[in-house]
Amino acid sequence: MSDLHSINEAINKRAGRKLIPSIFVGLFLLAVIFSTMAFVPVLFAVFVGGAVLIALHELTAALKVSDIALNYLQLALSTTLILLSSWIGGLPGLSVSVVIALIANLFWALLQGTEGFIKNATARAFTLLYPGFVAGFIFLLARSAAASAPSNSYRSLSTGFGGSILFWIPSRPAINIAANAR
Repeated sequence: MSDLHSINEAINKRAGRKLIPSIFVGLFLLAVIFSTMAFVPVLFAVFVGGAVLIALHELTAALKVSDIALNYLQLALSTTLILLSSWIGGLPGLSVSVVIALIANLFWALLQGTEGFIKNATARAFTLLYPGFVAGFIFLLARSAAASAPSNSYRSLSTGFGGSILFWIPSRPAINIAANAR
């Protein structure tokens, strides 16, 4: 038992954090993520949205250190709307909302003046796209898990902006071909 404590103290001294509580926190977060993803996808989306807003706050604070001042509320509102539209509208909602949010954030950056515009506009685009756009794809996956499965044995394939085009493909074409060959 003293070996475990000595190993834990060596890791604490080297890493700056306690190993055993870190493992328990990691296991707890894994349990929360997988259970909400499997049983309540809407709660999973809320959990991911909160994590994305925390990450956005950390990112704006880190950029503030390098003398790039960003308005967190504007970026948080834009990111929240991106995530919400990706949940409601799917892939077209995600892509359209990213374009609208990027244009609005660049307009807000231009209203602050032209001095340092390139630096601020690049930072705004990065902070908008990195957490928000990437999390939008997580929302698309959670949204597809929340949707009900089709009741028949056919799969539908939908396209993006062209509307929903259904291709009726049997779910087991190899079995159907083998049955017809006899």
